[in-house]
Amino acid sequence: MIKTALRYGSLLGVLLVLFEFLRNANRLTFLDERAYIGAIALLFLGGGIILARSFQKPKIVEKPRDPATVKPDPDLSDRERDVLSYLVHGFTNAEIANSLGVTQNTVKTHLKNLFAKLEVSNRTEAAAEAKMRGLVE
Repeated sequence: MIKTALRYGSLLGVLLVLFEFLRNANRLTFLDERAYIGAIALLFLGGGIILARSFQKPKIVEKPRDPATVKPDPDLSDRERDVLSYLVHGFTNAEIANSLGVTQNTVKTHLKNLFAKLEVSNRTEAAAEAKMRGLVE
C-alpha cells in the first residue's frame, strides 16, 4: 500500500517537474497561469482517484454453500458456547475468565476443545467458523 502511494506520488512529482520544465522552456506558452494551475490540479485529482481505487479492497462474493459440504454442528457444551460467544466478540482469555468466574487455564481448556470440535487451529478461524455455521449471533 505504501509502495503504491510512493509510486504514484513519484510519478506525479515527475510530471509536475516536467510541466514546470516545459513552462520555463516556453513550450507551454498557450497556457496562462490559471490554466497551468488547473492542469496541475487535474493531474493530481486524476492521480488521487487512481490511488484511491488501488487501495480499495476487492469485494468478496460468497458462494452459496453446497449442503453436502456443510459440516454438522459440533456437540458443544453450554460453557463452550459461552466461551465461543465471548471469543467471537473479541474478548481476551483473561476477560472471558473474569466474565465467567473461572480461571484462565479453564478458558484455555475450553478453547482447546472448541478448536478440536470446530476443526480449526486458532481463535480467528474459530470465530469465522462459528459465524459461518451460525453458532453465535
